Amino acid sequence: MTEESISPLCWYKFEEHKMKNAYTHTLTNTRNNQMSILYDDRYAPVLKSLGLWHVSQLTPIVADVALLSALVERWRPETHTFHMPVGEITVSLQDVSCLWGLPITGRAVTGVEYGDFTKDVEELLGPNLMKERSLKRSKVASKNDISIPLLRAAFSGKLEEDAPEEKMDRWTRAYIMELFSCWLFPDSSGNTVPACMLQWLRDLDDPPQMNWGAAVLACLYRGLCIACRVDKQGLYGPIGLLQHWSWTRFPFGRPQPLDEGWVPDWGRPDGETCPAYAQRFCARKTFVATPHGKPSGVFFFRTQFEQMTPDLHVEWRPYDFRVTVYEEDEEPYSFLTKLPSICSREREYWFAQVPLIYYQVVEHYYPGRVMRQFGMAQYFPVPDPITKDDWYDLHQPLCTTVMKDWRTEHALHVQRLEAMSPDDMVPDMYQIYAFEEWDQQYRQWYQENCAFTVYITTTQAVRDLCLESKLQFLCLFLFLFGSKQKAVGI
Repeated sequence: MTEESISPLCWYKFEEHKMKNAYTHTLTNTRNNQMSILYDDRYAPVLKSLGLWHVSQLTPIVADVALLSALVERWRPETHTFHMPVGEITVSLQDVSCLWGLPITGRAVTGVEYGDFTKDVEELLGPNLMKERSLKRSKVASKNDISIPLLRAAFSGKLEEDAPEEKMDRWTRAYIMELFSCWLFPDSSGNTVPACMLQWLRDLDDPPQMNWGAAVLACLYRGLCIACRVDKQGLYGPIGLLQHWSWTRFPFGRPQPLDEGWVPDWGRPDGETCPAYAQRFCARKTFVATPHGKPSGVFFFRTQFEQMTPDLHVEWRPYDFRVTVYEEDEEPYSFLTKLPSICSREREYWFAQVPLIYYQVVEHYYPGRVMRQFGMAQYFPVPDPITKDDWYDLHQPLCTTVMKDWRTEHALHVQRLEAMSPDDMVPDMYQIYAFEEWDQQYRQWYQENCAFTVYITTTQAVRDLCLESKLQFLCLFLFLFGSKQKAVGI
């Protein structure tokens, strides 16, 4: 592989991306999404008011390390897209809305992230829940992070039927905080949740309307941008969303329900409580001819991605296809109408070219690069992403000690996200519906200007790996032999 095979849009140095040694890499650290605090129907009104009802109804999935590793190798941090042989594909606001039913409008999830939140935690949840940290051979309580093990211990078992309102509010907050930690915003530690998230749960009767969808997508993009570096071996963030997205868009690795006739209760009982699209993966399932969850299976998924075709291996419109009804009295309908009503209600914001924000994390969203995912033709040449300098400014190491108000620090980005004016949308002139006429031309342009060679064959990879190991052993042997000669005075 040579430098010339790398797209000029790729700013990362060649040796920094995982494609350099993709054949030796699998993820070693992912978060599971197992909830321990029991769900109670009395939490439902608050969850619906916050826009978290649909994700709270999902069942846990086992992280497919092989699939996630193969996806990480295809991720480009400059464009926030997976570079596939068929073109660019990504997790979009459409996917966040339809898969998990999260709102993609509202206030940005940002503000003061690090400070002394001890009093807030004691008032809204209870005492002795802050994570302990080591300081000069002693243990002191953190002021920023709530310990998930302590939270689970304090809210174990079932909530009493006659629990007073104050206690029920605390249990509701505890459940939502664990939901943040396990599903929406998992961090790399695996046992904490930021105490600052409690500020959105203070008034449960009239909670603020937050843009959870943009925040979750920002967290996922940042996790992928870090994981794709060759010096990192872990993926944090909402990996459940990434896996649901992959199962939705690509056939390989997708589980099959054990009960062949099972389908979610689409559209029922109403648009506010009907299941989101990811519910289709919540049944008891099996994986046919797929090395699910096995790190050794990464070669399987690399091969699948290398050999994929746009017609057979990509679901371009999984949420908006036309359903044919065989009853005489019914007309064909769009499947989107059977998903939560928020999906149709916020549909126009799928095309919003806005920054995605989760406290100090700011990631840009480029729907114009993946128009085929919205059932349109991909125009080209696609606009360049933000400049290299701007990208590096936003990707400085995360600050974990200094108390800053990120709403003020990122005021311009926050304003763009919360306003979402028509100027931020993909222009109408680029929303082209002549899919087949443009697709072949786009793919030719993509191969010439954006695509790059990522992988070498498995046989060649093993041969190179063996050769590299032999050379390292030879160098070590010569070094030790030379040191021994010097020691005996030869």
